[in-house]
Amino acid sequence: MDGADGELGLATASETPLTGGGVWQQFQHGRIYWSQATGAHAIKGGIGDTYVALGDAALTKLGLPTYDSVCPPTMR
Repeated sequence: MDGADGELGLATASETPLTGGGVWQQFQHGRIYWSQATGAHAIKGGIGDTYVALGDAALTKLGLPTYDSVCPPTMR
């Protein structure tokens, strides 16, 4: 995702394992979630904020992201 110059910026924490498999990692402007089943997907902005606020409920009810969150260029 273009490293420090990318949309997510620099990593701010190490990877954190998830119950049931997979990991997530926090960046300056969002998170990346990865599992063998879903691959790696970035979430950020309002979608990411809501997903993170749901905590474990997001993982149990929504599951891991299966696509990157996308904002129109005018909203970036």
